[in-house]
Amino acid sequence: MRAAVLVDTLADVQLTALFDTLHGSAGLVLRIG
Repeated sequence: MRAAVLVDTLADVQLTALFDTLHGSAGLVLRIG
């Protein structure tokens, strides 16, 4: 049970970080372009 919750939490954190990175990159591209 705990392992599943831990995996879900890690997956959520990784997805959030990925979206933040993509959003940041898009923001930089829009500013430069």
